Formats: sequence, C-alpha cells, structure tokens
Amino acid sequence: LMIAVWMAIIAAPIINQYRMPRSVRIAAGLTGGDYELVGKYIAKVLTENGDSNAVVLATQGSNENIQLLMRSQAQIALVQADALRSDVVRDRVNVLAPLYYEVVHIVVHEDSEIMDMQGMKGRKVLVGPDSAGSHSIAQSILTSADLTFEDIEVDTTEWHELLNGHVAD
Repeated sequence: LMIAVWMAIIAAPIINQYRMPRSVRIAAGLTGGDYELVGKYIAKVLTENGDSNAVVLATQGSNENIQLLMRSQAQIALVQADALRSDVVRDRVNVLAPLYYEVVHIVVHEDSEIMDMQGMKGRKVLVGPDSAGSHSIAQSILTSADLTFEDIEVDTTEWHELLNGHVAD
C-alpha cells in the first residue's frame, strides 16, 4: 500500500502535466466561415467529453491563428498547411491532425482574356488578407508560375466581402 501511495504522489505531477487545460481557446477563422464551424465542433467535443471549457476565437485566418498559438493566446489553431512553411513556425508547433484537403480555385470571368497564370500580370487578384492562409497559398501558387505579388495588383479584401458583391476587376 505504501508503495502505491508513493507511486501516486510521484505520478500525479506527470499525469497533470499532460491533462487538457481547464480553459481552451481555439483560434478558428472568419465569423460564419468553415473554420469557425470546425472550431465550434471541436469546442463542443472538448467541452462535452472533457474537463475543459473550450472557446472559439474569431480570427482573420491561418497566419493570425499561428501568431495567437505562438503567443500562447490560443491552445489550438486551425491553419492551412502552407501557413506552416516557415522553419521558425514548424519548430514551435505540432500538427495534431490534418482535417481535410482544401481546393484552390483560380477563377476569371468567362469573357476574360486571361488564359493562364502569366495572363494575371498587371491584373487585380484577390488573395485574401495578410493574416489568412490563402494569402500564403497565393504566394506559393504565384511563385510556381514564376510570378510574385509585385507582378499583380494585390487585393486583400476579406472573403466574406464577396458575398456582399465585391468582385475584383
């Protein structure tokens, strides 16, 4: 019995070290967006099945989520894979699980003269806010086509503005 008591005393700090915190902040995404819905589902599961009170934080996207995680202002962050491209970030965070693959759509008006990526030179291109993972992905896609943000007119309008009628010219 004495051995069991001593083992419990020794093990308690180790076990508590790996317990879920009482309060968990989940950096999700734009209000009404897919990441917010995923964040709410994770929060519900953590709250209902654990000892944690999980709260979803509305953010501007993946890059902001990583910053919140690295500053310990969030314990979980939903991010697009390209937002983890920095060695500094990769060395300081752990990927829990890929949730799903995201498709990138490059869309132009049917009457557009743009027929390939090079056709976007000098044109306004909606890439999303600096704080969004889509911004990072846009840089990667442009780089693969031998283009940079300097080659296009960058539009950092938030995605939800598209629902309000904003369209890049």
